[in-house]
Amino acid sequence: MPMAGDFYNDHLPQLVAEGKLTEQEIDEALLPILVLKILLGLFESPYTDESEEAKFFFCEEHLSVSREIAKECVVLLENNGILPLQKNQKVALIGPFADEKDHVLGTWSCRKDPEKTVSILEGFRKAGVDVTYAKGCDICEGCDAKLSEAVEIARKSDVAVLVLGEGEDMSG
Repeated sequence: MPMAGDFYNDHLPQLVAEGKLTEQEIDEALLPILVLKILLGLFESPYTDESEEAKFFFCEEHLSVSREIAKECVVLLENNGILPLQKNQKVALIGPFADEKDHVLGTWSCRKDPEKTVSILEGFRKAGVDVTYAKGCDICEGCDAKLSEAVEIARKSDVAVLVLGEGEDMSG
């Protein structure tokens, strides 16, 4: 599986042709990435020793740092006493990615390890939360029947948590 989807290849030429985006804007967006690759020496030595991967992927030190960064990156526009969630609350967990292990890793899903990856639904259950799950919809497909189920469980719950975003192959 490639690390990126076809989104940019499929849409950038048309956006430039329509004048909604300029090639200069694309160049400016890519510049920091290219500078980083130069600083890392990736143009001189683009290949690495793949046996080293096991030391870094899913290592506890990196997972710990990732958890701290995730906590610091949460943006809460308004709370009104909803967070933190309480274990005695009934939670409706809704979204096409809530019970997916692949998508929580983003474009790195090609490196998934089912023993080490936890879906959001599994995480809620492991934490002892009273959770009811509904997919709500499929990405890029019709949703009517699934959406009705999601609305119903939300009405019967104290709080609804939506799990939205991009699928593993939608960008990169």
